[in-house]
Amino acid sequence: MKLHLGAIEVPYAAEGSTTTGDVAQILEEKYGLFSIFYESHQQQIADDLAEGMAGTLESMISGRPVDPDHVFDAGTVKIEDAFHDFLLSGAVESMGIPGVPTQAALERESSRFKSGKADGPRPSFVDTGTLEAAFKAWIEDV
Repeated sequence: MKLHLGAIEVPYAAEGSTTTGDVAQILEEKYGLFSIFYESHQQQIADDLAEGMAGTLESMISGRPVDPDHVFDAGTVKIEDAFHDFLLSGAVESMGIPGVPTQAALERESSRFKSGKADGPRPSFVDTGTLEAAFKAWIEDV
């Protein structure tokens, strides 16, 4: 089995043909964003997946039907929540990643506001909210 951290392909309306998958790949290549999240949260991720699997086993023992494609779903949802917290809390900025905080975050650039600027500080990698909403963790059977 293989854990994937990535994004559902969603187009950025204002960016033409750019998708969340494109942005996720760029952020991984330039900053190692997903790798650093994984490295800093390995134990939590393992615990979340184990807890999800335990819940599935409990369901099986209780005689409830279990879809084998969704054994880890409860765990992957927790991983997704942890990634959102990692970005939105600004924790990513304390990881020592070169170039972080990003210049856009320092300058409070934000596509969410008509003025193009956030009222206060904004975390790096959080602009439109599209990437955070599209982030997914999933298990692939290999």
